[in-house]
Amino acid sequence: MRFPTPKLNFLGSVEDYIPHMSWTASAKVHGRHFTTFDGQEFDFSGRCSYVLARDYVDGNFSIIMNYLGRQKKKLILTSHQQNVQLSPNGKVSVDGVVMDLPYRSSEFAVFSEDGKVFIEGRGFQVKSDPTVNMVDIDLSKWYFGKTGGLLGTLNHERYDDMIMPNKQITSDAFALGNAWQVQDRC
Repeated sequence: MRFPTPKLNFLGSVEDYIPHMSWTASAKVHGRHFTTFDGQEFDFSGRCSYVLARDYVDGNFSIIMNYLGRQKKKLILTSHQQNVQLSPNGKVSVDGVVMDLPYRSSEFAVFSEDGKVFIEGRGFQVKSDPTVNMVDIDLSKWYFGKTGGLLGTLNHERYDDMIMPNKQITSDAFALGNAWQVQDRC
């Protein structure tokens, strides 16, 4: 004799509430125009180094933009073990050594295609097109609620995308930029 097992899980499985595996969030810096992971837009132009996005839970990555003057920007990506820098001229250095592309390690994969440079790491991809002064950043859903920086918190809420490290929300892009500045002096 068999007895049917009642379905006790009325709410479904965890997978029913987590976005599909292929889900990513995108943010963009085009010249001085920023679009956060949740779609908030603002204009900012700096003179220092600023955190664009950082994993504040596990510390898997940091993406920093260093303004070099005349709107030229260098991207700096760090992980637990490596540092990748992308200069405005498209040159890539890993831990201070200029590399030919493609490059692959346990932390990063870097390659170029059609004049664009792609940097992939644990759950993120950065695409830089220096010819049009644009940077696109895609993050995996696994960073939901774990990020901070000029590109927001990645939590599907625009109202808190301009949150500063001290947890205060601002509408002033200049104050936001200064709050996410990496160095005290530039």
